Amino acid sequence: TCNLPAASSNAGLTLSIKIAVGSNNVIIDPNSSELIDGGATHTMTATNQATVIQCNGTSWFILSNYVP
Repeated sequence: TCNLPAASSNAGLTLSIKIAVGSNNVIIDPNSSELIDGGATHTMTATNQATVIQCNGTSWFILSNYVP
């Protein structure tokens, strides 16, 4: 699980998360009751999958999600 920092103190922050090796899923989990693209979490499942997210100060948004 990749726990995100609180959105309220990270407006404009952009993060890139990639599964480089391994066969385990990566769950991107916003802080507390915050959302990522309207959902509670975002799950990455494939090796070399990459997700770029950005914060607007209240929520997180997926800018891109590459799945090989």
